Amino acid sequence: MTLHASSWGSYELDDSWTDDTAHVLRRAGADGSIETLVVHRDPGGAGSTAMEYAEKQKLLLASLPGFVLQHSLPCQLDGIEAHELAFAWTTPNGPIEQVQIQVPGPDGMVMFTSTGAPRLTPGGRDALKRALLSALIPPTPSTLDRYAPGSETR
Repeated sequence: MTLHASSWGSYELDDSWTDDTAHVLRRAGADGSIETLVVHRDPGGAGSTAMEYAEKQKLLLASLPGFVLQHSLPCQLDGIEAHELAFAWTTPNGPIEQVQIQVPGPDGMVMFTSTGAPRLTPGGRDALKRALLSALIPPTPSTLDRYAPGSETR
């Protein structure tokens, strides 16, 4: 049995279950805008570099109505090579703007996505930055050497 926990409760399930937890945080702006921060893992990204995964994401995102890629930049998160995509598109309810940071995790690509409707506010961008500065990503096989005895840790 594996213990699964969140801020609202915990429960045990047998080991046939896979934890595909997504954390969704939401707030309303004073001007009526909505901002969310979603942190989740894509097991389909296992074994990919952040750059490889970003290229696949850009192809998928290009099919969104009104999609505009604002930028695609390499970055680092917790000392690990990551990638940032910023883009806008149009939903049936109107325009949204998103920034997504993708970083390889031990069993898939970990993604931090900040969304603003209709746009991300400076406060929304700051919340994403604070979350990223506090992020600790478990090592992958390719980053385990950082944790070897005698090596510098992050």
